[in-house]
Amino acid sequence: MARGEFSIVIAGLAVSAGIEPSLGPLATAYVLILVVLGPLTARYTEPVATWWTRRREPHQDAAETTPRAKEADAQVAD
Repeated sequence: MARGEFSIVIAGLAVSAGIEPSLGPLATAYVLILVVLGPLTARYTEPVATWWTRRREPHQDAAETTPRAKEADAQVAD
């Protein structure tokens, strides 16, 4: 899985050419952040999306516990 290591090579070339001396540390920090956040994002995307979807949906349980719902269940059971 690529995390931006090539950007360190490009930044190293830019620093050695004298274009921008602060580009090397910036690219290194960028890659280190991606090394940490990439796997965490991949791991927790689905659980967070599931939690968010459930949070946004109306609660089904509340409708099932109303007196009318109980009466309808009783009539179906008979």
